[in-house]
Amino acid sequence: MSGLVRSVVEGTSLLVWGIRAWGVLGILVLVAGCAPVSARKTHVRSAEGKVIPAQIGAARESVAKPPALLEVAQATDSIGNEILRRLVPQEGKRPPIILIEEGHFTGQGIESTEKEEVLDRLRRELNRAANGRLTFVGRHYTDILQQEQELERQTGKVGQGGGLEPVDYRLTGSISASLSPAAQGMEPSSFYQVSLKMTKAAAEATGGESVWEGSYPIRRFAPLPEPARP
Repeated sequence: MSGLVRSVVEGTSLLVWGIRAWGVLGILVLVAGCAPVSARKTHVRSAEGKVIPAQIGAARESVAKPPALLEVAQATDSIGNEILRRLVPQEGKRPPIILIEEGHFTGQGIESTEKEEVLDRLRRELNRAANGRLTFVGRHYTDILQQEQELERQTGKVGQGGGLEPVDYRLTGSISASLSPAAQGMEPSSFYQVSLKMTKAAAEATGGESVWEGSYPIRRFAPLPEPARP
């Protein structure tokens, strides 16, 4: 009788052990199935046919982020500060004169009139940002300067045309109109990509070497209202 009891007890123990083992195995399988996709490993075949381990990441769509657009005042504040950092201030000297002329800029995706308007707006805002430490001028200034220089050549007298100073530097570059990718629930933003390069005005003094360069995505502004006609 005791042998029979011993067999029953041993059989029961084996059954309990088996149930526990299958229970633990089931829990492990359940945990593995609930693990995040990024934590699972699989195998892929290389171009040579070798099996190599690879990490499977969660599927993500490649979404292009729109550029951080600047308002024109923000951009010109930054441009003015960058230029001032490149120029060594000279005690007792007049502020450097920098030429911004339409003919020195290329335009892409915009009409010539719009390019001229962008440069006019930049010139005004740069003079505001420089606050007298730099002077930005346009073609009108150079036309008057040329007339003064011609008058001086003809008369031999200096300063007859108002004492205009020669240009020290010129800004060249490009202006293109672009659309930024639309963020979720938003319309695409229209902006100008303005690339600038500043060189010394005297060609023999620089050989085309730039003093400063920069590129700015500026929010496309509305056209300025036309002045009232009498």
